[in-house]
Amino acid sequence: MAKVNNLICVSDLHCGCQLGLCPAGSVKLDDGGLYMPSKLQGKMWGMWEEFWDEWVPMVCRGEPFAVVVNGDTTDGVHHNSVTQITHNLTVQARIAEEVLKPVVEKCEGRFYMVRGTEAHVGSSGMAEEQLAKTLGAIPDDKGNYAR
Repeated sequence: MAKVNNLICVSDLHCGCQLGLCPAGSVKLDDGGLYMPSKLQGKMWGMWEEFWDEWVPMVCRGEPFAVVVNGDTTDGVHHNSVTQITHNLTVQARIAEEVLKPVVEKCEGRFYMVRGTEAHVGSSGMAEEQLAKTLGAIPDDKGNYAR
């Protein structure tokens, strides 16, 4: 693995929330319906793409980089909130996977995930542990994919 002098850290994507990060296009819901991102989500998605396509290569000077996602990748079902796209956590995880898969490719697998708060990602960060494993995050010395 190439020497890495650059670390990019992002957090609190809250995929699955109507106010969280959502890819362009549509999200297929478990009942067969579709969720269309809001105008705000479209703006955030454009900024997300600009961040990874322009800003990260510029600040890393084209050098290799590692990525840390610092928790709360999904929104979960929390605090009596009604802003979720769906309460189906599998759909929320699928959204987060679609958002993060290109990031894992850009950092060439130098990808780490930190567990977020229980309110968003479940007891012991179970939603992020599964997502981190699916995305191929680098595990810790105990074999956990999300730290």
